[in-house]
Amino acid sequence: MTGRRRARRLAIVLASSLALSATVKAAESGQNLGAGQDLCAQFTKAYADNPASENIYWSWATGMMSGLNFASVANSNIFRDLAGDQDIYRRAVRLYCGKHPLTTYSGAVLDLYVSMPLKKGNSK
Repeated sequence: MTGRRRARRLAIVLASSLALSATVKAAESGQNLGAGQDLCAQFTKAYADNPASENIYWSWATGMMSGLNFASVANSNIFRDLAGDQDIYRRAVRLYCGKHPLTTYSGAVLDLYVSMPLKKGNSK
């Protein structure tokens, strides 16, 4: 193994360790719980091993996005339209995770969420 390849592998291992450490710290601080704290690499592997495992992650994702909408409406009466094609949304998260294995699943869901169209809530 050349020095350059060895250095690259070391960089990948260090980056993975830092990302995992950040994920663990977020969970320990109570900032993030559940499937969202998993790295995209973990989600991608789980999906490859058993596509039905995506249901657990997606359930978590829809809860996260609904919660973000709840907070947004309470603060600004604006929310993201979640009513689109769920299969397309799931595929978008899978593709994002495939390209960003060291990002958390919650990061992939947040990327999807901010891409959804904004709507104005009903006035009281």
